[in-house]
Amino acid sequence: MRAISTSLRIAMSLNSTLKVFTKPLFENTFNTVQDILDGKRKKQPKLQQQADKLTERIQSMQDKYFDGEITKEEKIEAVERYTAEQNELRNQTSDMPLLR
Repeated sequence: MRAISTSLRIAMSLNSTLKVFTKPLFENTFNTVQDILDGKRKKQPKLQQQADKLTERIQSMQDKYFDGEITKEEKIEAVERYTAEQNELRNQTSDMPLLR
């Protein structure tokens, strides 16, 4: 009976010691992840604004072409450039799977 009591005290002591060491580690990890997510949440609306602006620019280039203000080559070049920028923004947001 005495051996069981001693074993129980040792187990309780180990449990208490583990709580002391693991709780700060868990809290630190949790806070780090939270900070990363908060930063990404703040960045996402800016990326969306940039994507919207690029969409407007593409539409503007198409309008200018149809209105005869720019050549077909100028339109193609601009649309390709803006589309590449949009794709880059999409790649940045695909790195944020927790936020979709």
